[in-house]
Amino acid sequence: MVILLGCLCIGLSFASFGIGLVQGGIYSAIAFSLTSYFPFIFMFLRLNVYKNENSRWLKVECENGDAYYKKVFGYHPVFYYLIGTIFVMGPLGMSTHNILNSIFLKSYPVNIAIFYFILSFICGCLLLSPDILNRILPFELKTIEGLKKFLFISVIIIVILMVSII
Repeated sequence: MVILLGCLCIGLSFASFGIGLVQGGIYSAIAFSLTSYFPFIFMFLRLNVYKNENSRWLKVECENGDAYYKKVFGYHPVFYYLIGTIFVMGPLGMSTHNILNSIFLKSYPVNIAIFYFILSFICGCLLLSPDILNRILPFELKTIEGLKKFLFISVIIIVILMVSII
């Protein structure tokens, strides 16, 4: 699984470099090709969260007090890699592009570009940390219903972040 995601990440990097070069110039190409590695590297550093088989089981209690374990979706690595690629690469790439533009072309304030980079980096780390979010959010992320709610919240966060960056 790790080798497959690594190859997908390298291919995505080359594709985003070409698209960025055509659409926004060399700074856009460099920014988006570098940020395409972020979900893979972050998930690789936290590999124990995604490969843990305990995340595939959920303890459920009945009305009479008995407890049993139910098999659930869990923290599936491919799903969270797609979330990282779709939702995290945009704001992180835009903020990296703004940093490069502010350094080399001086067309954007550096302090605002760095602020947006830090903000998008923190949001990206949170979206790729399902175990931490599972403790914060009032619903269970291991179930399909919880993942639907998580996707809805993620879309809202990323739209607000992208609108504020642009």
